[in-house]
Parts: sequence; C-alpha cells; structure tokens
Amino acid sequence: MAVEMDVRSKTTALELTDEEYRAIQEDNQALAVDIIKDELQHIFTMSVPLMVAEVMNEMPETIMFVMYGRSNPEKSTQILAALGLAELVDLLLVNSVVNGLSAALETVCAQAVGGKRYLEVWLTLQAGALMFTASLPVLVTIFFNGGAILRLVGQDPEIAQTAATILRLAAVSLPLTMIQAVQKTLLQAQNVTTPLAISTTISYLASLPLAYALGFWTPLGYIGIYASNIINNAVRVLVLMFFIMRTPVCHESWPGWMLEKAIQLVGKLTSLSIYSMFMSTFHFIGITTISASAGYLPNPAVAIAANSIFIQIVGFITLPMTVIYVVGSIRMGNGLGAGQTRRVALTSRTVIGMCAITGFIGTVLATCAAEPITRVFTSDPEAVNETVKLLDYGVVGIPLMGATFGVQAIFRSCGEQKTGAKLNFVFAAVIGTPLGLLFAITLNGGVTGLWLGNSLGFLGLVVAAGLWLQRVSWDKMVYNARANTHLKVDEDPLAEAA
Repeated sequence: MAVEMDVRSKTTALELTDEEYRAIQEDNQALAVDIIKDELQHIFTMSVPLMVAEVMNEMPETIMFVMYGRSNPEKSTQILAALGLAELVDLLLVNSVVNGLSAALETVCAQAVGGKRYLEVWLTLQAGALMFTASLPVLVTIFFNGGAILRLVGQDPEIAQTAATILRLAAVSLPLTMIQAVQKTLLQAQNVTTPLAISTTISYLASLPLAYALGFWTPLGYIGIYASNIINNAVRVLVLMFFIMRTPVCHESWPGWMLEKAIQLVGKLTSLSIYSMFMSTFHFIGITTISASAGYLPNPAVAIAANSIFIQIVGFITLPMTVIYVVGSIRMGNGLGAGQTRRVALTSRTVIGMCAITGFIGTVLATCAAEPITRVFTSDPEAVNETVKLLDYGVVGIPLMGATFGVQAIFRSCGEQKTGAKLNFVFAAVIGTPLGLLFAITLNGGVTGLWLGNSLGFLGLVVAAGLWLQRVSWDKMVYNARANTHLKVDEDPLAEAA
C-alpha cells in the first residue's frame, strides 16, 4: 500500500503525548530568556565536537596537500593541478548529491526524532540509503571516465591523465562517503555529535602515517597518499557504527530492513534534496562568480591572488557559522517535531543572532590583523596591498553572510528549502552578482567591488527573510512537521510494535 496522508492520519499526527503536552506547557510558562539559555546550552554542547571534527579535517588535509607536492618534486605542479581538477569534479558531483540528500534526511529525521517517531526515522534513512545506492553507478561511471571528460573540455592531456588516476581512487571511497552521510544524520538528529569528532581524529591517526609510508617509502608516491583516504573513510564508518550500535534508539527501535515501505518515501526526499541542493548552490553563487570574474579585472594576477587569500580567511571565519547552521537547524527541527512552537520561534532568532555575532567578531579580528594575516600567504607588495584593502572594506559583508547562515538553518529545519532556494536565487544571483560586476568593472572597484555587490545581495536576503519570519505561522510549521513525519504505511505487527 502506498504511503498516504488522509485526514485521520493528520489528526493523529497532531495528537500530543502526555510528555509532549507537559513540555509545551513548561515552555509556555517559562521566561523567554530561560528557553534561550537552554537552547544555547544544547547548541554549544553539540557545536564543540563538530568544530573539533571540522578542524581535524582541515589540518590533516593541509598536511596531505604538502605531501602530494613533495612526493615527486619534479612533477609537483602537475600533481597539484591534477588534484585541483579532481577535487573540482568531486565538489560539483559528489558534494551536490551527498549534501543535498543529507540536508533532506536531516530535515525529516530531526523532526521525527523531536516527535519520537523512530519508525519514521529508520524508514527515512533506509530511503536515503536506496537513493545513494541508485546514484552510485552513475557517479562511479563518471569518475572512471574522468580523464576522458577532462580532455574533452580542453584540459591538458597529462594533467587530465593524472587526475583520472586520482578520480578512480576517489570512486572507491564513494560508498563509504555515502554511508557516513546516513550515519551522521542518525547521530546528529539525536543531538549526538561527540562520535563525529572521535571518528575524525581516529581516522587521521590511522591514515596520516599510512599516507606518509605509501607516499615516501614505496614507489606509489602521490597515488599511495591519495589511497590512504580509502582507509580514512573506512575507519570513520567503523567507528561511527560502533557508537550507533550502542545508542538506545538503535537497540530499542530498529525495525529491520523495510525497503518496500522505505521506497515509498523516495519521491518526497528527491524533491526535498533537489531544493536543498539549489538552496545551497544559490547561497554561494556570488562567491563562485567572484572567483570566476577576478581573472577579467585589470591586473588579474593580483586580483586572483587577493581574492584567493580573502576566501581562505572567510572560510576560516565562516567555519563556526556552518556548525551553528547545522546544529541550529537540528534543534529547530526537533522542536517542530515535538510541537514546541514557542521554543522554535525563539531558537530561530537566537540562531540568526549567533551567526551574525560570530561573523562580526571574525570581521573585527580580520580587520585588526589584516596585514600580518595577508603576509602569511604572500610577500608580494601589490597582492598584500590589494588583500588588505579587501579586508578593510570587503569584510563588512561577513556579518550579513552570517545572518544568512541563520536564515538557511530556519528554512532547512522547516522543510522550506524551496522558499530558501527562491530567495537565494533572487538576492544572490539576480541582485548581488550583477551589482558586484557593476561595482568592479563599471565603477572600477576591482575585486573589492565584487564583494561589496555580493554583500548588498546578502543584505537584501536578510531583509526579505526577516519579513518572511514576521509573517510565518509557527503553528503551521509545527503542523507540517508532525504531519510530514507521521506516515501511514502497511500495517503489520512490526510496524505496530514500533
């Protein structure tokens, strides 16, 4: 029987348990400041391990990047260029698929966990596993033919051939990457993040020495270094599985494989995944356009160098925003699933404020230490001057960018990725990008003008999202979340028991 949502099932979805009713009553009687303090505690508790995981990702990857260049000094430029091409293919294909579907899974699972509907959690994750599996043959085929594709689009044949070898190795890790996405969703939806930091740390403790040994003590060179990524991903999967098997949710609610029922959810998840992908893509389309446009400005080498350094600094500043965005969306999703309207409304504004404040702090630090930071990357006087100018003026948009991270968290938690994609497209692509080109080329603002135009797009997005927040009905969002995660499926003893 197909999944259906009739009037009776919707009514059942909105019926509160005694525990949920008491929690809502407590929220209604509590002071707003007490609810905000409680949510801040949850957000910080979840964010710290995720920050550790992100840092533990960045540092070893930098070390491995150095290893690639030194594994064969005579061909280091070719190897690094090939690595860049391979990472671009991975970014455009794997990140789009994995991040889009992961966002959809987290939206539904966070809401279902909030309402303690664990059967729906498992069915959603199994549907996600089916979707990942279906995409795998297509991605593997592209990766194994990556060299031919790169040559077809005009890349240097030798660099394309080296990239082809890297892409074939990357294809081996694809199933492991997808398994991790499902594992992370299950843990994060339950507000459990410490295993993610532990798995990342253990995986690099295992793979970094192996990378060095294969890269410098065997004839494999850069191939051996990249192959260590397979071990890295395998260790992560095993460590995360160790923790998942010990969670109460796994012990108490695992219904077994129910693929016939799970496949009924694929259509809904596909739509949500596509809009999640568009929302993320349009959110950062301005930055992509800036990077592409910098090469067409006067003195392009300096413009590209300044922009590249600035993006590295912005990436560091936005790291905590990204973590708050993920954690905030999960906490709001939990609240929506539990019917806690007032808590979600307060959390939404708290998350936007946290992201904006984080951006402001990063802006102040970057501005105060603009020249010393720039000289870490380059000693070229022209590049230093242009980057310092960019840090003095371009960073004004970072707090606005931070606020947009909070806005994206709200759309993601509510399952309103379609609305988020539309607003991002209008203000980032249609308004911000043309304004940046106008300031940079017509008004001779250079790369700083590109970023200022993009910042105005973010400002428009924040204003529009603020108006949306003023008009949104959180009661309706709670209704949608609870109805969305209360599924009427074929009745059997196992489903009834769950």
